[in-house]
Amino acid sequence: MKRKLDKERYPDVVWRVRELVKGERPAEDETELHFAQYFKDNQDIWLAFVHYGHELRDAGNDVGSAWLIVNRIRWDHSLKGIDENKQFKISNTYIAMFARLYMEMGNCPHFFRTKLRKPEQRRLKEAGFDE
Repeated sequence: MKRKLDKERYPDVVWRVRELVKGERPAEDETELHFAQYFKDNQDIWLAFVHYGHELRDAGNDVGSAWLIVNRIRWDHSLKGIDENKQFKISNTYIAMFARLYMEMGNCPHFFRTKLRKPEQRRLKEAGFDE
């Protein structure tokens, strides 16, 4: 009989985004591959995500919205104007990856609500757990 995995252990068993962006594990699908490169090329986006995530937590929120944070970054950037040589974009596909990475790095695995992605379901199953 398989057992349930406590969400406190999701960062090290299921998500493992920190390992991905550090190059300590290979990407398991196209989303992970593209996110790892985007993360490497856009550290300013990650720093803004962390900043706004901390603001939400410091304001006493037990649960936050990664979509809210990314749209705030988009808003802030649009007010600054766009560099003619660089098109500013944050793919909606990356929002879930930013959320997972934030929860891993911030030791707050319950802050954003997430659904398991296919590679995560596979990792969970390989570790001997039910969803």
